[in-house]
Amino acid sequence: MRIMKGVLFVFVVLVAIWALITGINSFSPYMFLIVAAMMLYSGLFALKLKRKKNAAIYFIATAIALSASIYIFFT
Repeated sequence: MRIMKGVLFVFVVLVAIWALITGINSFSPYMFLIVAAMMLYSGLFALKLKRKKNAAIYFIATAIALSASIYIFFT
């Protein structure tokens, strides 16, 4: 699970750096979706380790990232 979390983190960072360098902002909703997936995965991992408080925080962050992605995508 840690490998998948690391791969998602590296992917998000690389896409963010690429978007900053090229000036393309159309990837914002997709980056938020990837961040939401990363937070959801981290929440499931924390839930598996019986860290319910951390899992709840990750799930709340997932909901915020998903709502921001949907808002950006439809505006």
